[in-house]
Amino acid sequence: MRKSAALIALLTLVLALQITGAVEEGSVSWKPGDPPRTISSWVYREATAEESGSGIEAGRSDGFKTYLGGYLEKSGDLKDRVYTFRLDLFLDKAAKGVPVSLFMGPGGYPRDVYLNGVLLLRTGSHGDRYNSTVYYSSRVSLPPQLLAYGEEANRLAIEAFPAYETSPLGDFAVGDHYDITKMVFARNLFNVHLVQAAVVVALLIAVFFLFLFAKSPTRDLRYLYFALACVAFALGYSNMSLYNDASDDVFLDKISRSGLALTSLFLCWFSLNFTTIGDRRPRLKLLLAIPVIASIIGNWLQKDKLGVTSFFSSFTTNFVLTPILLFTLGVLIAGFVKKREAARITILAGFLAAVAASLHDIYYISIQVSPFCYMVAYGYLALIIAIFFVLALEQTRVALELEVQSRLLNKRNRVLGDMVEDLTGVAEGLVDSSAEFERTLSATLGRIAGYGEENRAISLSFREEKENAEAEIQKIADRLAESAERVPQALESQTAAVAAVNLTLAQMKERIAENLASAAESSQTAGELASRADESTRVIGLSRNAIAQVAEHSGKLQEVLASIEDISERTHILSINAAIESARLGTEGKGFGVVAQEIRTMSNQSRDSLKSSFEKIKDMTSAVARSSELAESAASSLRVISDHARTSAALAEEIHHLMEGQGVQSANILGNAEALAKEAGVLKLISQEERNDNIERGRQFKSIATSLTAVSSRLDAQDEKTRTLFADLDRLNEVMARNSGHIERLRASISQVSQVQSPESL
Repeated sequence: MRKSAALIALLTLVLALQITGAVEEGSVSWKPGDPPRTISSWVYREATAEESGSGIEAGRSDGFKTYLGGYLEKSGDLKDRVYTFRLDLFLDKAAKGVPVSLFMGPGGYPRDVYLNGVLLLRTGSHGDRYNSTVYYSSRVSLPPQLLAYGEEANRLAIEAFPAYETSPLGDFAVGDHYDITKMVFARNLFNVHLVQAAVVVALLIAVFFLFLFAKSPTRDLRYLYFALACVAFALGYSNMSLYNDASDDVFLDKISRSGLALTSLFLCWFSLNFTTIGDRRPRLKLLLAIPVIASIIGNWLQKDKLGVTSFFSSFTTNFVLTPILLFTLGVLIAGFVKKREAARITILAGFLAAVAASLHDIYYISIQVSPFCYMVAYGYLALIIAIFFVLALEQTRVALELEVQSRLLNKRNRVLGDMVEDLTGVAEGLVDSSAEFERTLSATLGRIAGYGEENRAISLSFREEKENAEAEIQKIADRLAESAERVPQALESQTAAVAAVNLTLAQMKERIAENLASAAESSQTAGELASRADESTRVIGLSRNAIAQVAEHSGKLQEVLASIEDISERTHILSINAAIESARLGTEGKGFGVVAQEIRTMSNQSRDSLKSSFEKIKDMTSAVARSSELAESAASSLRVISDHARTSAALAEEIHHLMEGQGVQSANILGNAEALAKEAGVLKLISQEERNDNIERGRQFKSIATSLTAVSSRLDAQDEKTRTLFADLDRLNEVMARNSGHIERLRASISQVSQVQSPESL
């Protein structure tokens, strides 16, 4: 009973002390080797800003109350307030020489840290420029010269300067300097640094997917919405990632609140597009965007942080974020039900993680306790990473397919490269062969033109020689006709004279002696006449031989023309074969077909010219034969004359013997002899003219022989050119054969390319 009564009395005393505010000072003790000691036994009091610093050294019962954690109590309508938190810190004597530090977690307003009345640290900014929320944790080194060890207490005080905030003071702990450093690092890592890293990652992802959207041929809107959601996420946490004590936290909070609203909107649009539910309803997207735009405008119209926070908590959270997030959750669930895919369940899981993180933060806010770190940023980051992996895996599949296609294309490219090399070789070969073909064709055309010129020259030469031969033959015929006319007349006159002589001799037998001298002279004249007749016979024989040589050369010329005709016939047959070959080659042989046609035309012209030449040579041969017959007739006549001359000489000799005694008739015989002498002169003149004509004809026939020799030489040159032309044609055939080889290589390359048509060929 006594114990119960004592316990009741103690509780009553504690209650009374709390009511009156006279409470014992909170305290905490630490010694080396102990882990960091959490400080939770604060006492505090509320005052105006003018009273800042007065509570640090105030008495224990001067309006202080025990701080049980949670939100701060706000008395009245004070605007400029200061909360003073303090406790006694006891350090073991063994702590001397050991560095001791204070851990201070994140807070929602500026805070100043004092040790034994000395200011050690100021976080945030208060006064003319106000920065409230402090997102980072701090390590406060406790100077050894200010510390007391053993039983003496160290007064640790915290002054907080909230403008309107009532959030908890935050976490504090005391311990070894290195342990506190680890705590600060861990707390800042999860509260600030990872959020900053998440913002950087989100921006990088946004840049990547914006680039992917710009380069995508289909302009996939999922990439655009996701990139915009990443940018909005980075803006939504710009207040945490860009905060410092000198920053404009009102401006950063406006950006952050706008970014969070846009994040929910772009995630909703992405979900509509990803699940294909309502994606083609632009009015639905516009309807979702209207409250977001309204919340952003209302957010930027606020003048201070209180207005920004109040507007976000009352309007944006209740009428924008929560409905859009619930709608997005419904869309993702419906999309998963509609089509159960790993990608959809992954995104749904990421969204549920964001919802769970939000519930975590809401729970700690509801119990008025600061968590180790707020999880909503990481929830959104999990959703972003889930979406990133889904789209990345999708891109990976596309990339793998592209890799397969790339390998196929690489193989095709290699084949095409080989084909290009072959085509290059073919092209070079075709260029070389075409150049050689062009050169050969030009040379062939030149030779053909030369061949035509030579043929024209030969034809002209033959025409001139033919005309000369006809003229000479006509001259021979005229001379022979004249000789045939004048020689019989002279012989007739001589016969009459001889008859008169015979009559005179008969009448003047008694005068033979007197005419003996005349008879001797007549005998001599008859001998000379016989000699001259023999000479004329010999000249005519030479003329006949020359005419025979002309006939012989005409025969040889016919043989040459026959050989040329044979060559022309062979050229014609060769051109026909070339035309057949060019027709077989098709387009590649058109040029060669033109050459073959020209050669065939030239061959036909040559045959026509040769035919005309044969006819003219035949006529010339006939004329030469007639000249030969006339010469033979003249020679026969001259032989008769020669025989008669010899007979006359014999008779004259006899008359000489008979008329040795007929001197009395010498005068008459002398007269007759003079007549015979005149006739003999005529015969001599005729013989001289015939000799000169024969010499001239010999010169002409030599010229004909020289011309025929030149013609023969030209024909030999034409034969050599013909062989050269055939060699050129053979070279053309070789060039065409090489071109055919190049074409076969090209066809083989194209066939090899056509075989590589599908990924299965890999």
